[in-house]
Amino acid sequence: RSKALCSRITADGIEVCRRACGGHGYLAASGLPELLGTNVQNVTVEGENFMIAQQTTRGLLKLVDEAVHMTLRAQSEQASLSAVATSAAMQGSDTDYIFHAAEARAARCSASAANDFLSPDLQCEAYRQRAAWLLSDLKSRLEEAEKAGVAYQDAWNAACPDVI
Repeated sequence: RSKALCSRITADGIEVCRRACGGHGYLAASGLPELLGTNVQNVTVEGENFMIAQQTTRGLLKLVDEAVHMTLRAQSEQASLSAVATSAAMQGSDTDYIFHAAEARAARCSASAANDFLSPDLQCEAYRQRAAWLLSDLKSRLEEAEKAGVAYQDAWNAACPDVI
């Protein structure tokens, strides 16, 4: 998802700069035509970015379901070896926050001064918490829509603006 976001922000920024330069933005001397030629294509390279964001979200939602099932299985089997092994394998991955989404949703910021926000660890934890909250919220909205009789695809389409 970061590729989709970064390439869109970059392309939009280059276009803003070109417009701010007026007609000079089209001159080779400005460097903007070369930037446009090399960066604007990234918005659609390897597929359209809206699709990439949706595919990433669907993959993360599958991990949320896996985490829920793993937790339920571990509780019912009283932390069997397979559940413990799966949990241990997921530690340290880029998506391990999903397996601790409940704790992340309940967590509160530990910053007590403005300089605390400069800590990369605090910033990463804030992003993990935000991502866990967004996934949990989306999952809840999709489940509520299905309970209300809305087809899954219609519920997904309604949620797409938030996904993108």
